[in-house]
Amino acid sequence: MNKQCAVGFGALLLVWGIVGFFLPDSGMITEAVAPSLWSNLLYVVTGVAWLASSSSEEASKMGARVIGVVYALLALSGLFTDEILGVIQATLTNEIIMGVLALVSLCTGFSKCSCGATSKDLVSKDAVPNDSVSKDPISNEDLVSKDAVPSDSVSKDPISTKDPVSQDSVPKDPVSNKDEQA
Repeated sequence: MNKQCAVGFGALLLVWGIVGFFLPDSGMITEAVAPSLWSNLLYVVTGVAWLASSSSEEASKMGARVIGVVYALLALSGLFTDEILGVIQATLTNEIIMGVLALVSLCTGFSKCSCGATSKDLVSKDAVPNDSVSKDPISNEDLVSKDAVPSDSVSKDPISTKDPVSQDSVPKDPVSNKDEQA
């Protein structure tokens, strides 16, 4: 899942850096972000580095860690100087952007749970007995058989107190006293 994060963040920073080259010289966004040739190049290089690190899970984790440390150092250096590395103007917006990029990168690189993981991804396959797992032929996802679910965990119909899965819950035709066909 870190590979998808690397591709997503890499593409975002690459586009952000390229768009920065075409922003007008004045305006609300330009005054807040203060884009320069060097800041745009930094975002483009960072985007390319993140995309390059998306080749494997380990490479994407290491790339996120390195990018996170670099952006943390850049954000910290901007707190004490007017220009980051002597070429990027240290505005509050730039500091926030670099701080957020550092935080996101470090969290992605050092987390046990991959970017975008769901609770389904965190459930161990060992929690369900192997004989009760089968594959869905269309989506190729694991399916759990009814035998794997304890019978006391099946909800009952509150009116008839019958098992909603069983045949007993199918209503009977009052005239013929046979099960209705759906």
